[in-house]
Amino acid sequence: MFLYLLDLLLIIMIIALSLKYIMQRQVDNEIKKLHKDTGLSVEPVKEEDLQRLPPLVQKWMKASGVVGKEMVQKAKIKQKGHLRISPQAPWKAFSAEQNVNYVKPAFIWYAKIKMYPLILVYGLDKYLNGQGNMSIRLMSAISLSKASGSEINQGSLLRYLAEIMWQPSAALRDYIQWEEIDESSARAVMSYRGVTAGGVFKFNQEGLPQSFTASRYRENQGKYNLDEWYVQVSDYKEIQSTFLPARGQLSWMLPEGEFQWMQLEITELIQEIY
Repeated sequence: MFLYLLDLLLIIMIIALSLKYIMQRQVDNEIKKLHKDTGLSVEPVKEEDLQRLPPLVQKWMKASGVVGKEMVQKAKIKQKGHLRISPQAPWKAFSAEQNVNYVKPAFIWYAKIKMYPLILVYGLDKYLNGQGNMSIRLMSAISLSKASGSEINQGSLLRYLAEIMWQPSAALRDYIQWEEIDESSARAVMSYRGVTAGGVFKFNQEGLPQSFTASRYRENQGKYNLDEWYVQVSDYKEIQSTFLPARGQLSWMLPEGEFQWMQLEITELIQEIY
């Protein structure tokens, strides 16, 4: 009986590892497609290139160190942190790698979430060709959830927009339009592949972003509601000669109160200009 159980466990492990390998190959192929659409190297950003931006956003470009450098075409971002699915749920540790295209907006976020000892859940969040797609698998084998559609497309676009805080030169892209609200905040509206959405960036006295707020679709018991989505960043560091936030906290601001669902730290960021 013991040998039978041992053989069964071995078979399950082999299947799980095989499925993990297949999933990783699929992710790698998607990443290749994502990076295929980047452009050629461009001229360094000049101060006159900032003139179409509101003064507050110009200040951000200068404070972050964008001026004098080529616009970043793509990036690889490694993260670690904790997340949870509800205010009552326990925090779960995760590690993730995200690849981003800033020429033709796209990202692939692939995460490993430690649910329990020896049990991993894999999350894949994609934004390609203007369409969002999210999937979660248990041990790479069992599909736990999938999501796509117009609400996901809107949410993925807003995520992309918020995350330009980790890549300031993207603020200069034509698919983002800016409007200054007051001395510490500016509204950004992004349009891509038939979807338009926007939010408000809040800046500190040094001109660096502190937060992003937007109305984003949130799934709740099979239905989507527009709720306030809040991203706060902190701990600015110099990464490849650009000042970027090393930490972030993501929350839903619900009628019953704030639901912080993710705490993340950037462990590595590689920028490419071609």
